[in-house]
Amino acid sequence: MKPDFICIGAQKAGTSWLYEMISNHPECAMPPVKELHYFDRSTDYPSTNVLSKTRLIVRLKKMRYLARCFVRISRAILRLNFKHAKWWIRYHFSDFSDSWYLDLFQSESLITGDITPSYALLNEADVKRMKELLPDVKLVFILRNPICRAWSMLKMRAGKSGNDTVLSDFRAFKRAVDSNSQSLRSDYIRTIDLYSKYFDQTNVLIGFFDAIEENPKELLDEICNHIGCNQAFYPDSMSKPVNQSVTAEIPKEFLDYLNDKYRDDITELANRYGTYANKWLQELDASSEDVDGSEHLTPVVHP
Repeated sequence: MKPDFICIGAQKAGTSWLYEMISNHPECAMPPVKELHYFDRSTDYPSTNVLSKTRLIVRLKKMRYLARCFVRISRAILRLNFKHAKWWIRYHFSDFSDSWYLDLFQSESLITGDITPSYALLNEADVKRMKELLPDVKLVFILRNPICRAWSMLKMRAGKSGNDTVLSDFRAFKRAVDSNSQSLRSDYIRTIDLYSKYFDQTNVLIGFFDAIEENPKELLDEICNHIGCNQAFYPDSMSKPVNQSVTAEIPKEFLDYLNDKYRDDITELANRYGTYANKWLQELDASSEDVDGSEHLTPVVHP
């Protein structure tokens, strides 16, 4: 089997929300883990590289790896979810290869996919490899105002580490947002142009994070239609964010730096796509009170 769709990001832009929505859709069957990280498994990428050790024999020598396997498999068994237990065994106890990746998608009649935000980091060779392996796959790319995305990323990091230095110390903040990983994750134009070079325009859908709160029904309709769902499905949690970061107001010095850093990118996105990107530009150029919120904004566009 092959995935029907791949969501390539962006990080902190609603991908966990999308996984929850699609996982509960009656026409879909998602893997038990949101992010498969197959195409970004090279250690050249500033991502988790959880699949960097291709050969099983090498991974079995690591006690930490074995412990993770045991926890995931036993947890599925305790829940009497033997289908997931079998999936985790296949996931952990195989050499990583194209055939292994395709075997992770077992449903023949239901829609399935891979939601890995780190695919926004891929270089041209790996985007081309994705196209060769999955020539007809549908792509989804959810964009968030890069200023808000960067701050949300830092709050997530602070929450996970218990160290909030990046939220209060400007040098630590600047070092984090200027890192290669975060610069690539916020370079939406680079990602869109690279994927558009290999995938047909009609196969690529660009959504906007803002619509999760303002217009979740239309956003979900557009994404579900794009990936092949026929039935409308609106769970109660549709308008609720998933994996919210810790609450922390951004200091003015930090905000000014992000405004300068992303002004050109936001301007280009507004020129290309309008809709919510126009709103980001308006918010950048004026106070939020001056932004007209009455206009209906399209939640998705094509490149």
